[in-house]
Amino acid sequence: MKTKDDLISFLKTHQTLFPLLRQVASVKRVNCWISAGVIRNAVWDHLFETNEISSARSDVDVIYFDPKKTEPLQDREIEVQQKTEYPGVNWSVRNQARMHLKNQDPAYQSLENALEYWPETATAIAARYEDRDIEIIAPFGVEDLLSGILRVNPLHPLKRTDFEARKRSKNWQKRWPDLIYRDSCDDA
Repeated sequence: MKTKDDLISFLKTHQTLFPLLRQVASVKRVNCWISAGVIRNAVWDHLFETNEISSARSDVDVIYFDPKKTEPLQDREIEVQQKTEYPGVNWSVRNQARMHLKNQDPAYQSLENALEYWPETATAIAARYEDRDIEIIAPFGVEDLLSGILRVNPLHPLKRTDFEARKRSKNWQKRWPDLIYRDSCDDA
């Protein structure tokens, strides 16, 4: 896999992710996307040929952007709907219009803007199933994800602390020993 189109083809044929994308498309009240670890883990499991079923080990992060309804109640309602319609998955739904408060960032202006603040580039990717196709939001591109590169967010140097903490807690190097770490976009 080298391009966004390759990633889309991968998602369309992935036995776990594609049904999840279709399920999330059933949420009609807001425009939901699957993001973060469930996508990253599936791609890296494939890239590094591990025999993991990524969604079994990850929660399924569902994100959306609704600045008019920032109370967590809507998140919980969507989680309940997803757990009812698609049980056995650890759904985690978050309205990115309020997450800047938790993350101590300036207010996010859109879903893509929220992703621009995530600690590492390979995780700052979201996908949705829409009109029989898959769309991708990737403010840093998909190259790091598809190349097995874990890189700190180049736009927000203060995210380095979060990045380092996540490297330690997630134990990525053990699961994917060939993962490449980069400190900035300037690293080759």
